[in-house]
Amino acid sequence: MADGRTRHGRLRTGRRAGRHRVGLGCPVELGLRGTAVLAALGGLWAISRTVGLGLAARLPRWALRLPRSLGAGLAALAATSAALFVVALVVGSDRIAMVQSSLRLDLVGQAMLLVLTLAYLPNLLTWAASYTLGAGFTFGSGTIVSPGIVQLGLLPAIPVLGALPPNGPGNPWSYAWLACGVLVGAVAGVAQVRGLGRTSLIGRLGQAALAGLITAAVLLVLAVVSRGDLGSVRLVGLGPDLVDLSWLAPAALVVGATLGALVHWFVGGRVEPPAPEEAETVVVTAGEQVTVPLGR
Repeated sequence: MADGRTRHGRLRTGRRAGRHRVGLGCPVELGLRGTAVLAALGGLWAISRTVGLGLAARLPRWALRLPRSLGAGLAALAATSAALFVVALVVGSDRIAMVQSSLRLDLVGQAMLLVLTLAYLPNLLTWAASYTLGAGFTFGSGTIVSPGIVQLGLLPAIPVLGALPPNGPGNPWSYAWLACGVLVGAVAGVAQVRGLGRTSLIGRLGQAALAGLITAAVLLVLAVVSRGDLGSVRLVGLGPDLVDLSWLAPAALVVGATLGALVHWFVGGRVEPPAPEEAETVVVTAGEQVTVPLGR
């Protein structure tokens, strides 16, 4: 009976371990997924050029501009997220130093901790992006870190976690970060409509809104990949709040993109570039030269 109970207990423990979900935020897995996606897209483009499909020639001009606007939007998003991360490190420097000193790590341990922190940097920046858009992120069951409110429980002794704000409601400085979402959308929108040529205002705004929407969609994919667990009981479900981010990100980026395109149109004098000059024909009759513009 004792052996049976032992075997049963081991079996039950094994089942519990089997139910533990491996975090999608693992840096190695994140890198492999990103590499696979880039390789697939590059391979598809290379195959299309080899077999003569000519995807670039078949796509409309506005679609060819979307990768540029997406890159500009993601670059602006990374810049604002990095700015928030640096500010958080500076504000929480005392707490970070306190945790660092309590660990009593030697030089090798400090180097390994630095490497581990840098490995998780893409995840941290994605969480910071979710914060700037108002959705925030969770760091364990029943927790939330957002501009509106911060609710945290006991945290592991990891120095970088000292950058997390203290518990309590938001303040004007935390709400000010919400402007970053509109700014990122404006960058993507302007990148899409810049140099469009003869395009109506409605067309410009529509293209800018599409650029903001695509940027938000890519951010949502990154947010899903960055979520994961650091345990099986308390530190579960770490990462952006996907429910709020699924509507806050498109709203902020689309509004920002359309506003950016509208401002770009006004700054440009609301004057469309002139049409290219039409060729002229020359008609010679009885030694007299008459110039007749085409289209008249």
